[in-house]
Amino acid sequence: MRMQARLFFFLLMLPLCAALPVPAFAGISVAPGIIEIIAARGDEATGACEVTNTGTEKSLISVSPEDWRKGFRGTRGVSVSSWLSVTPQTLELEPGKSGKFTYQVKVAPDAAGEYTAQLFFSQTGGGETQIQTRVGVVLYV
Repeated sequence: MRMQARLFFFLLMLPLCAALPVPAFAGISVAPGIIEIIAARGDEATGACEVTNTGTEKSLISVSPEDWRKGFRGTRGVSVSSWLSVTPQTLELEPGKSGKFTYQVKVAPDAAGEYTAQLFFSQTGGGETQIQTRVGVVLYV
């Protein structure tokens, strides 16, 4: 009986969901999806992520590095802000256009083990409907 009620509800809601408006822009794509850096204590490394506005509206793209380790937030008490920086902080991209965010990693002289972070790229599009898309790229050092 319970399964029949769920099926009835689903069939009732399906036409309503199909009638909802779809936003004018689809989102962003980011490459690479994973960054792996091999560096010794005291080393510095740089690289870039390319972000593409895959939507149909001009969009503001921003980046925010965040502490992360697989399954947990944070990296053994060492904040990402002490070893990772990204420039620029924001880019405005036309539809179909790409831009680069450059990251710089500074490995501490007393670093031990693996450090991880996520670079979160957020998109805010124009138009009447404001939707924020957020894509994460994992960075391993």
